[in-house]
Amino acid sequence: MIVCHCNRVNDRTVRASVWAGACTAEDVAECCGAGASCGGCVPAVEEILHEERLQVRRLPVVSYVSEPTVLAAG
Repeated sequence: MIVCHCNRVNDRTVRASVWAGACTAEDVAECCGAGASCGGCVPAVEEILHEERLQVRRLPVVSYVSEPTVLAAG
C-alpha cells in the first residue's frame, strides 16, 4: 500500500526503515523519503512506526558474541 504519494513510498519500505533503525517520523523521512514533502502521510508513518517498534521489542535478545579464539603464531 502506498503511504507517501508525494515520494511514492509504500508501507513495506517504511517498515524496512524502522527495522533498519529509524525511531521517529523524521528518521523515516531521512531514510526513505516518506513524509519528507507535504507531510500529509506523517500520521500513517507514525502509526506504522509504532506498530513496527512494538514488533522489534518482542524479538528475543540473542548474543552473537562467542568465546575469544586464540590464534597460534605460525
